[in-house]
Amino acid sequence: MANLQPDMTPRRRYLPLAIISLALLVFGVAMFYRIIVHGHVLYHPAVNRIVGSNPILPGDVTHPLPIVQPNPGPPITPSADELSTATKNGDLATVKRIISAHPEMVNTPDTSENSAPPLLRAINYNHREIVDFLLAHGADVNVQGKLLGRNALHIATFQGDATLVESLLRRGADIDAHENDGGTALFIAAGKGHIDVAKILFRYHPDINMTEKTDHWTPLHAAISGNHPEMVKLLLAHGASLTAKTKMDGFTPLALAQVFQQKDTVAILKKAGAKK
Repeated sequence: MANLQPDMTPRRRYLPLAIISLALLVFGVAMFYRIIVHGHVLYHPAVNRIVGSNPILPGDVTHPLPIVQPNPGPPITPSADELSTATKNGDLATVKRIISAHPEMVNTPDTSENSAPPLLRAINYNHREIVDFLLAHGADVNVQGKLLGRNALHIATFQGDATLVESLLRRGADIDAHENDGGTALFIAAGKGHIDVAKILFRYHPDINMTEKTDHWTPLHAAISGNHPEMVKLLLAHGASLTAKTKMDGFTPLALAQVFQQKDTVAILKKAGAKK
């Protein structure tokens, strides 16, 4: 007669799994209760490695651990070229920000071929507000650009800015400073015919016969070369030499005026006593 009792083998097979599942469920409920009621969890190394060495765990509200901010390092100093660009662009706000934070940069040259400091850039690009700010914050009025050797007074004179010329002279600009291969501020004013600038320069007693470095031209030679008869008169009135000769051709002022066929200037020079 066949055995009609059910086979209990499958039930015995799954009984351990059922017991384990029940145990895990009980453990999970207990942990959940512990979090809700007690406000903390058990420390676990794996969690600690992910969160960090000092994780802030649930329940740590009474004595929270401080959050350490990363060290940002020292502040970045603006470059001289950044200051130079702001100066050329007339960006007064940026110039003020940089110089106010780094006053030592007021005379720092840029990395261009001319190696020019901010003051020369500001004058060259006619940004008077920046010029005034730089002067008020210690800009050196006698510093020269590397390429041409021009200083602030040379550039202001070349531009015919009489007001700035006088401001620079009051601040101690060297009136007889030379360009690298050129002349003084008076030589530049004479060659450009800037009468008003020349009159200001004369108040600070320049060397009227100081020659430029290349061919030994005087300011009077420069005025004749530029065909500025009124400047010739002004220079003669302040004692310009009628006998000074150029290095290469030996031209006196009168000889140079005759070469350029300047009848009015020739007449002025002869009236002043020029013989040859």
